[in-house]
Amino acid sequence: MSTDRTLESAVFAAVDVANQHLPREKWLGKTADTKLVGESSHVDSLTLISYVVALEQVLESDFGYSISLTDDSEIMTNPDGPLRNLGELVRYLETKLTT
Repeated sequence: MSTDRTLESAVFAAVDVANQHLPREKWLGKTADTKLVGESSHVDSLTLISYVVALEQVLESDFGYSISLTDDSEIMTNPDGPLRNLGELVRYLETKLTT
C-alpha cells in the first residue's frame, strides 16, 4: 500500500471515530473535499479538536506514525492551512511524515 493511500485511510478512519460522537446530521463526510475549517465548514471547534486527536491516535496505533497536530497553532488556526479539507490534510501528512 502506498504511503498516500495509508494516510488517506488514517484520515478517513479518524472521521469514523469523530462521527461516533456526533449526531448523524453533523457527521463529517469521507471525501477529499470535506471541509474542516473555513467559512463553508460546519465543524465547530470541539469537533475539530476531537477529530485531530482521533487522527493522531489512528496514525500512531494503526500506522506507527507519531505526530502532534494539536501542538501546532499554525495548523489549528490557519483557515488556508492543511485542515481546510481532508485532501489537503492527506497531502500535508504525506509531506510531514515522509521527509
